[in-house]
Amino acid sequence: MDLHKYYKENKDDINSSIMEIASDLAVARLVDKYKQPFEAFIEPDDPDDPDSSTHYKEEFQDKYNRFYDEEYDRIARLMKFDITAPDGIAADSIESHATEVKTTYATVRYDIENRNGDDVSEEDIDDILDQLHHDTKVVGDFIVNTEICGRHDESGI
Repeated sequence: MDLHKYYKENKDDINSSIMEIASDLAVARLVDKYKQPFEAFIEPDDPDDPDSSTHYKEEFQDKYNRFYDEEYDRIARLMKFDITAPDGIAADSIESHATEVKTTYATVRYDIENRNGDDVSEEDIDDILDQLHHDTKVVGDFIVNTEICGRHDESGI
């Protein structure tokens, strides 16, 4: 199947699916961050009508919006989807008009823990760093390419 044709013909359905997944992930992040059930973040539109629709409490709305935007962007980027593109396909590369590139080195610490409570092995660390070793992000007007150039254990610092 031609991906360009599929995205173009199903752009609205794809966008709706991404929105639904992003919403679910944003809610999961709220639950994880605040260690509270979903019901703690919402309130009824009409307190006197238990069947009325709901909305996020004021203190959680901005956090939900931020989580939602981050998750939507992450999913769309993974799918190479852009709702604003005529065919729904995101541009392949980040365009740069840079006349110079400055390289800087920073010490970064990764705190790695196993969510299941198991020990973190050296092999686990190697696998994780292999997945993180190179990344590109846009920060404002800047394109930041990150590469792990070496590894040091805590004892060596």
